[in-house]
Amino acid sequence: MDSVEPRTLELDESAVHVWAASLEVQVAGLRALGRHLSDDETKRALRLRTHRERALFIAARGILRELVGRYLGIEPRAVRFLYGPRGKPRIGESSLAINVSHAGGRAVFAFARGREIGVDIERVRRAFPCERIAEDFFSPAEVASLRALAPHERSAAFFRCWTRKEAYLKARGDGLAVDLRSFDVSLDEPASLLREEYEPGRFALYDLDPPPAHAAALAVEGSRPRVCQWLWPRAGTP
Repeated sequence: MDSVEPRTLELDESAVHVWAASLEVQVAGLRALGRHLSDDETKRALRLRTHRERALFIAARGILRELVGRYLGIEPRAVRFLYGPRGKPRIGESSLAINVSHAGGRAVFAFARGREIGVDIERVRRAFPCERIAEDFFSPAEVASLRALAPHERSAAFFRCWTRKEAYLKARGDGLAVDLRSFDVSLDEPASLLREEYEPGRFALYDLDPPPAHAAALAVEGSRPRVCQWLWPRAGTP
């Protein structure tokens, strides 16, 4: 992942931009990000129970607004989000597609034009009951692939699989309306859709460069784009 961002955020239909960020923002930076939020978002943050939950929410929404504002050339607070029937965010009538995922203090933000995208990040938890959860949510082929691995490899493979499946569902915008067992993804590299009955060939999967102890994946509609990855914050951000 390139830690040096581009001088200008020019995004055409041949590329997808992905930003990775820590949501553990210092107080001054958090205050600056909080000023980007809408009144409804501020009220939502105040309803959260703990200071950490509020801080992570403010950071995630503030970073998203800052990035969208830069792509659209408007002030972050002026960004207006719309949501699909299953909660997928959009930017009004703009061709800019967005998707966001966060796991604790880490987040990824994906941007494209003229194509659907989905992104997911998860923290790899070694004590997680991977095989039991896989039996409930993975396809038979994925469960078999997981069990074929050495025990010490299964946690990382489980979360690779999970993020790929979630990214695909988010790109489609169907969320939990789709049975997770109705399609297959790879558990190893490279990321790929192995079986897809709904619209074969419409989406492609990509692994992202995650922070340590995390897995992250991207799903993209259409012809294979250039996937560019950067770290937030931008130069000069508190």
